[in-house]
Amino acid sequence: MNTISELFKAHKLKEISQNYKPNEIIKNLSFKDGMLLGYQLLLNDEMDDILREYAVNLIEENRQAHPKEWDEDWRNDIFLGDAYYLIMKYEERYEAYKRASKKVFPAPPALLVSLAGCYLLPGSPITLDKAERLVLEALGKEKTIEAATLIRGIYKTKGNIDKYYYWDEILQKLENENTYMKDKWPKFLSNSDLAP
Repeated sequence: MNTISELFKAHKLKEISQNYKPNEIIKNLSFKDGMLLGYQLLLNDEMDDILREYAVNLIEENRQAHPKEWDEDWRNDIFLGDAYYLIMKYEERYEAYKRASKKVFPAPPALLVSLAGCYLLPGSPITLDKAERLVLEALGKEKTIEAATLIRGIYKTKGNIDKYYYWDEILQKLENENTYMKDKWPKFLSNSDLAP
């Protein structure tokens, strides 16, 4: 049988998930490699939900096994929150973003937008009005496709057509300029051929 390291290097995601428990993998890979494997599993080509669930369990194990490395970058919690979103664990998503907000001040645009996006959750502590304030604060720091998309949706929900069209026009300009959010991706992705 191939070792975990060999399977990881060969990108044999299904084989890894079928033969190893997440805690076994974390014992055999570095923090960074565990996070990179989680990233690969989340974004698997087949969009396989079983692999995504496995990825979240792996990332959670990595967080518990390497708390020091985890806490060195607030964006790890954003990454985990986004992973929870993919598997529809919405309360966990919000809690991950909330943890990130305790690690960095003032809140960067990526964190503000992530928190604001939670307004869509049933029973969310983020109200529509609070989401609007968070996104406008993010847009005051950095105009991005992600923030403009969210604020446009908020104004559509609120029925404010003038502001909806205003932000729709800005969104089109940002898309033409390819202006995505900076400083959203965790350090483990830097210097990686997987970086978005």
